[in-house]
Amino acid sequence: MTNEKKQAIKVALKKVGKAIWSAIPWVLIWIGVTCWFSLMFILADKTEQQESQITALQSENTRLDEEVDWLRSLVEQYYQGEVPDEQIQQ
Repeated sequence: MTNEKKQAIKVALKKVGKAIWSAIPWVLIWIGVTCWFSLMFILADKTEQQESQITALQSENTRLDEEVDWLRSLVEQYYQGEVPDEQIQQ
């Protein structure tokens, strides 16, 4: 009787082992797909943040370009004698 129980337990464990072994690839595939989609969402969010930062920097660059152009024209006018000294000191 004990031999039959041992054999039954061995057979049951082999079946469970085979089931687990056959499920492992599916579990790994599921984990991989989940990670891949998570990375896609994370990268999309980072790309969106970078685009907003680039837009902000470009607008700041445009503003600075306008200020530099204004200063250049003021310096040119000063050297041509068209601007009084009081305006430069402001």
